[in-house]
Order: sequence, then C-alpha cells, then structure tokens
Amino acid sequence: VRNLWNNTNYFWRVEFNNSGCPDGVSSPVWGFTTHLNIPQNLTAVDETVFNDETITLNWNAVVDRTYRQYNVYRDGVCIGHTTVNNIGNTTYTDGPLAYNMNGYVYYVTAVYDEGESAPSNTVTVKVSGRGNVDGHVYEQDGTTGIAGATVHMVGQDEFGVTKTYNFTTNGQGYYSGAVYAGSYNGSASCDGYQTIYEPIQGNPINITYNQTTSPIDYKLDENFDPVCGVIAE
Repeated sequence: VRNLWNNTNYFWRVEFNNSGCPDGVSSPVWGFTTHLNIPQNLTAVDETVFNDETITLNWNAVVDRTYRQYNVYRDGVCIGHTTVNNIGNTTYTDGPLAYNMNGYVYYVTAVYDEGESAPSNTVTVKVSGRGNVDGHVYEQDGTTGIAGATVHMVGQDEFGVTKTYNFTTNGQGYYSGAVYAGSYNGSASCDGYQTIYEPIQGNPINITYNQTTSPIDYKLDENFDPVCGVIAE
C-alpha cells in the first residue's frame, strides 16, 4: 500500500465469499495510524565544491493533502524553506559556502498542518578553496631575476582532481598567483635557459587554504650552446 495520507487512521478487513457462503465472512478489523511522510532520496548535484560555488539539493516529493512546505537544514540549523503550498518544489540552492573539508551535513523535512516530519536521509558536502604562491626565478647568482620565465605547477587538489597552473615572471623575475589547496610539483623554464624540474625548496609543494606559500624560488642555468663548427686548413 503506497501514498497513504499523513497522520490518518486506517481500518482494514478482508471479505471472503463463494458459492457456498454467499453472505461472506469478514475478518477482524485491523487498524493503524500513519506518521508524517518524510522526503526521500535527498542528493546534492555535487558533494565536493569550492568556496566560490553554490550547491543544489534535490529530493523526492511527498504526497499529502495537508502539505505546507519543505524545510532545509544545514548542520542541524534550518537555513530556509521552499515555496509554501508547492509540493513539487523539491530543489534548494545554498552557498557560496565557507571552506570546510570536514563537510556540511544537510537534511530536509516536510511541514504539514499536523506538524513537521522526521528528517530525510543526510548529504555531506565538502568545500575546498584556494591558497596563494609566490617566488622568483633567478640567474645562477641567486639575485638577478629572469623576466618572462614560466613557472609550471601540476598536482592534485584536496578532492584528488588533477590541476595545472602556469605563472609568468615579471621584469624582476617575480611571480604570484592562486592555487587550489592540495599537493603539487613545480618546475620552471625560459627560452635560452635549461629547464629546472623542482624549486630550490624541492617538491612536493603543499598548498594550504587561505595561506601564501612563499617563497617558491628557482635558479636557471643558461643553455650551453657549442660552437657551430671547426674548420681545419
């Protein structure tokens, strides 16, 4: 039996009859009371987001004549509700959210004339964010900056997704930029110089949310170009 009304007394019995018992035989009456219907199958479109993004929740609609609205909870606190008397409005958008790799826990309830239902299943959404990096690319003397050098960083963010970043040094050999928190390997290159595959401080480079990892410096050797040829006469 599906789609019963909330908070309602139902009474049942079985009637039996056949040609030998045309008046029928009735079973004892069985009764029960339904509870308030609970929203089912709560999901988040993306359970891993960054702190400049929003999250969207979806769930299955309840069925009832006394329905009023859905309440949405984050970490046990009601943060909003859907349109009143629109039982088919089963989506809610929240955010942007603050950094929280432990995760925010969401659930949804349905509100009726008789009261508020028990919570739906829960969904946990983790939120990552960016840190910053800066440093210099130097000549071998360690003081003369190299302009137009490329600093290349590749690694994984806190969700294990591969990210790649490229930064270009200014006239003093300085670079800076934002990187999603995670672990990366760095290298540096420039025309006329030999590529270096790790910074002076070494790899991997751990980037922490809302902090600047500095300095991440590189020293490049110029290319050792041989003479074009030797002629003996």
